[in-house]
Amino acid sequence: ILLDLMMPVLDGRSFRAAQLQDPRLRAIPTVVLSADAHAASKASEMGAHGALQKPVDLDVLLAEIARHIQAAP
Repeated sequence: ILLDLMMPVLDGRSFRAAQLQDPRLRAIPTVVLSADAHAASKASEMGAHGALQKPVDLDVLLAEIARHIQAAP
C-alpha cells in the first residue's frame, strides 16, 4: 500500500490504524508517501514498512515497491 498522510476523507494515520486492526490487512506492506519533512518518523510511529519523500523519484519508488514484493511470502 502506498499511503499518503494527507487524504481528504480518511488521513493516513487513521487508515493505518484501521489496517492494523484487520487481521486480513495487517501484514500488507505499507509505505508512506508524503511531502511532510517528518514523513520517515511518522511512518515509523505508525508501524509502516517505509517512507518516501514527495516529490518521489520514479526509480526510488519502483525500487521500494520491488523490495517489498521480494520480501512477500
